[in-house]
Amino acid sequence: MYGEWGKVTYKEKTGWISLKSSKIAEEEKPPEKPAETNGAVYKAATTLNLREKATVSSTLLLKIPEGTKVTITDYSGKWGKTTYKGKTGWVNLDFADKISDGTSGDPLPGDGTIYRAATRLNLREKATVSSALLLRIPEGTKVAVKEVSGKWGKTTYSGKTGWINLDFAERVSQSSGQSGESSQPADDPAPAEETVLEAATTLNLREKPTASSTLLLKIPEGTKVTVGERSGKWAKTTYKGKTGWVNLDFTRKPTDGNQQPADDPAPAEETVVEAATTLNLREKPTASSTLLLKIPEGTKVTVGERSGKWAKTTYKGKTGWVNLDFTRKPTDGNQQPADDPAPAEETVVEAATTLNLREKPTASSTLLLKIPEGTKVTVGERSGKWAKTTYKGKTGWVNLDFTRKPTGSGEQQVPADDPVSVKEEVYQAETTLNLREKPTASSTLLLKIPEGTKITVGERSGKWAKATYNGKTGWVNLDFARKVSGSGNAPAASGTSYVTTADLSLRAEKSTSSKRLLIIPDGTKITITEVSGQWGKTTYGGKTGWVHMDYVKKS
Repeated sequence: MYGEWGKVTYKEKTGWISLKSSKIAEEEKPPEKPAETNGAVYKAATTLNLREKATVSSTLLLKIPEGTKVTITDYSGKWGKTTYKGKTGWVNLDFADKISDGTSGDPLPGDGTIYRAATRLNLREKATVSSALLLRIPEGTKVAVKEVSGKWGKTTYSGKTGWINLDFAERVSQSSGQSGESSQPADDPAPAEETVLEAATTLNLREKPTASSTLLLKIPEGTKVTVGERSGKWAKTTYKGKTGWVNLDFTRKPTDGNQQPADDPAPAEETVVEAATTLNLREKPTASSTLLLKIPEGTKVTVGERSGKWAKTTYKGKTGWVNLDFTRKPTDGNQQPADDPAPAEETVVEAATTLNLREKPTASSTLLLKIPEGTKVTVGERSGKWAKTTYKGKTGWVNLDFTRKPTGSGEQQVPADDPVSVKEEVYQAETTLNLREKPTASSTLLLKIPEGTKITVGERSGKWAKATYNGKTGWVNLDFARKVSGSGNAPAASGTSYVTTADLSLRAEKSTSSKRLLIIPDGTKITITEVSGQWGKTTYGGKTGWVHMDYVKKS
């Protein structure tokens, strides 16, 4: 102050005011700083990378030392947003331990029964896993449940009201307001409620909750263990005197029914399928196993455990295995997809014919475009015999029955009159064998080949092979036949007249890789003197050789 004047700063301007026209205000306590929301505190379990975005491929801003405490202000999957040394970015919470829920945001006990999310928790519109997902509640968050329906509880989080599966939450207080656990310091969290789980595969017990930590021992598949303390997707347990950490992604609910994580189904989740043809129920997951009974076409069965393309089911009191290649999605559309299916491993396949790219995994879905034969595409997510792919900017579904393994880079395209073939071989039907119009179980049935019949097969499409029997040419599934020799001839059709239906190659041998002798014009009459599988012997222009029977018809 200077006499009757006082120096003040207001709105970033500093100057002098007359104290005669001012009065001293009563001293007031400064207002309390609002409590932060979403301010859960984590401690780095190892050196922690702070990245620009919530992905491991993002720019590394800096490294946060092991043991450092950080405050998480936002979440994206398993990533949390934080600020350290003036840098704001994202850290992977799999490598940090939660030690407090922040200064505010926890519901009061009077709001209902208080639960804590034991893992990242789905908030759904209705009390069912097939209901719309509203949002995900971060692991460790406390919510107030005001209504219960079975194993579901109604709650409100971030302005959204919906239902959570209480199998994935721990009760921490009653609605009366009496806490269900004692208060602990922020850096000493309460241990998680113990849960019994079963190893879904051989389970690694590691010294620390990270995949790079020392391996203590392996826990056999099917072993039940009691887990307690959590760190992200890791849980602490003791087995054979060793205490360490296991990854919960490789555990499941015990088969005796204890502790079911229902909102994220086990890998062998039960699914309803429909028999696309008469379906063999076998003792083991192989076509040579004992046949228990036949399931009629159109029958709906519930399948569970998988072994490759085989699935376990029970029908008329018999439990065995069925081949999923001969099933389809139920025609009534009631089959429920898995809630959060893991993406299938990407695979490169080749279009075995012009391939339809459809909007949904069904033949009745909108056709987006046609993928030319021979085109290689990368497929990922699966739905039965359908797989998701992207071609020319369009993403949709293709039927894997019409794809094959890539023939290899640099291989020349075979001309239209020379379909890809393999060495002809003789197979014997191990059961009554269906001869179908196309290489798929849903294709038209031309006839049945009796058990024990020997047939010559040629062109392949996956596990299907082309064959001719009783004058009908179609496709058989080699899972139901066994090879009896490398080659063989079908009965000759001596002296039969045919007409070519395309410009046709006359080849020296019964193979598309054989020398081409000449081209027989479309519409030419020829005489076939011998038939071997899909090839016919004829003479034209003074040359004797073989033509493919797919491109001739009887005159």
